[in-house]
Amino acid sequence: MADKKSNVYPVIIAGGSGSRLWPLSRELTPKQLIALVGEETLLQQTIDRSYLISKNTPLVVTNSRIHGQVDKTKLKEKVEFLLEPEPKNTAPAIALAVKWVNKKNPDGIVVILSADHHIDNKRFLPFMEEAVVSASTTEKIVLMGIKPSRPETGYGYIKMGGKINNSTYEIDRFAEKPEKKVAEEYLSSGNYLWNAGIFIAKAKVLKTEIESKLPDVAKVFNDDDIEKVFSNIVPVSIDQGLLEKTKNIAVVKTDADWNDLGSWGSVYDVSELDHDRNHIEGNATTENTSGCLLLERGNRRIATVGLKDIVVIDTEDVTLICDRNQTQDVKKIVEKVKAEPNNKECIEHKTMHRPWGRYTILDEGDGFKVKFIHVNPGGKLSLQSHSHRSEHWVVVKGAARITIGEELKDLKPNESIYVPVETKHRLENIGKTELTIVEVATGDYIEEDDIKRYDDIYARA
Repeated sequence: MADKKSNVYPVIIAGGSGSRLWPLSRELTPKQLIALVGEETLLQQTIDRSYLISKNTPLVVTNSRIHGQVDKTKLKEKVEFLLEPEPKNTAPAIALAVKWVNKKNPDGIVVILSADHHIDNKRFLPFMEEAVVSASTTEKIVLMGIKPSRPETGYGYIKMGGKINNSTYEIDRFAEKPEKKVAEEYLSSGNYLWNAGIFIAKAKVLKTEIESKLPDVAKVFNDDDIEKVFSNIVPVSIDQGLLEKTKNIAVVKTDADWNDLGSWGSVYDVSELDHDRNHIEGNATTENTSGCLLLERGNRRIATVGLKDIVVIDTEDVTLICDRNQTQDVKKIVEKVKAEPNNKECIEHKTMHRPWGRYTILDEGDGFKVKFIHVNPGGKLSLQSHSHRSEHWVVVKGAARITIGEELKDLKPNESIYVPVETKHRLENIGKTELTIVEVATGDYIEEDDIKRYDDIYARA
């Protein structure tokens, strides 16, 4: 495998709406940007995995909203980003990546990875290597299938056909997420695998298949006006649009630990449990409580008495409480919240992280918003302006350098400055400790998208 790593091109699909693990995941902070299992985010774990199979820099395909939340300074390895103009499901995103790889090396092996899976790399790697070899020596698209360990109703299934070699099989058919009874039949038959959503093929093979099965999506290969092409694409998944239609396909059967972390129940399944079968993170006190997932991220204590098989996820602005066996239905709650007039709880957290630090919304109402803004030492916000709001900044701690128009001003604690509407401005931490300011914004529109960037050290301008 070592001599073939230079011909492998990892592509990490990092979109997602952040609904299945709500309220910890949101539209602007989907699960791949969260440390759910271990100390690293799922995206970082996937990047680490990609370097085990390739010498090439992984390509992360995402959208501009999520890209803005990724603190590139904290990623351990180098990555490249490819931004889709708008979310159109997985097929168009993968087509963009195939175009990118095909220009570099049509015979290159593309490995499509999801950014939000939990995988036992040590056990998984040999099967991945077999899939890469199969894809490089044939014209097939090779999927990764997981030997099921339980009658899971939240996964798609693959029925295996005849054996090709080693752990590689023909694919008889795909099966949608089944009812419990059908899932039990799949498990007992031994002929079905979970569809891991990971597949491998030559770049030119994927290009040809997309051109054949998805002609509208294939226009990205020949048209440089990607925004125009995307605007005319009907959203379609790579599974339904291509993989379930082609005959040029195979699957590698693996018994490695794999979980797509698609619900809080699945997070519980891969978490370390205490003697009461609880998994607890944060500040929590329990009495006669067992089989529970308790996750405190709201800076307040969770206290439970007499609970069994319950999930409690506490954030700054939302607390979710549900039966551990019904966590697949959390998305129904998210849909109801989205339908309400004030649905920011689905979009962002009270505290949002940025490359330069973080901010916390303290209060907001009609025509105003109050924040704490924390800037890391050496951190610098973009040079920007706002069309609809003015801002008043008060330094609480640290040393600030502020650009207002053509002027530079240094402020220390208990000093303040006013930023008029439409005025170019910038905040910078020139001290050796964290800078904290209170920002009071007022105007007829105070949302975060009222921003025009002129210069940015984090390449967001």
